[in-house]
Amino acid sequence: MATLDQRAGTLNVVLHRGNTLSALVDFSIDTTGYAWDADIYSLVTGQTVVSPAVSTIDASVGQHNLDLTAEQAAALAIGTYGIRLEGTAPGDDVRKYLTGFFEVLA
Repeated sequence: MATLDQRAGTLNVVLHRGNTLSALVDFSIDTTGYAWDADIYSLVTGQTVVSPAVSTIDASVGQHNLDLTAEQAAALAIGTYGIRLEGTAPGDDVRKYLTGFFEVLA
């Protein structure tokens, strides 16, 4: 596998407390065999406050879904957080694919 520089894309989200989130991300590359990890984290401490689920829709074309339940969203305090999606390619090559701000409204 070739080693390439990867700049993270931007994913900014605004969500009302208690709502669900389902976001399709499409990388338009084959991501077969990748493992995915998403988290919403404190911009102050860097600590993860909640981890959205990542499910694969079609790895051959790089389509994945990020899901946050209503219960997870209700547990978030109103404010602005960071969000990131990291992928681990076969061979343990870890890269950030999406980063951004996650704003929680009342």
